Amino acid sequence: SSTPLHVPVPRALRMEEDSIRLPAHLRLQPIYWSRDDVAQWLKWAENEFSLRPIDSNTFEMNGKALLLLTKEDFRYRSPHSDLDSDVT
Repeated sequence: SSTPLHVPVPRALRMEEDSIRLPAHLRLQPIYWSRDDVAQWLKWAENEFSLRPIDSNTFEMNGKALLLLTKEDFRYRSPHSDLDSDVT
């Protein structure tokens, strides 16, 4: 039998993939996130997407509540969040 061909992934591509991965404990469905998880996700998003700092005190909610926010709700809680008006 033949062995599968192994094609190495370029290091730059591996690094890019690693940078977009959520921390392990946040890979659960957001509906199960605690308030602390939401705060950690906000910090991760700031770093990952080079966002201006988001005041996590305005997002004191669990993941289920976070999922219910509209874009307008998010903007109200973080008016300097850099959300593009065309993003849905």
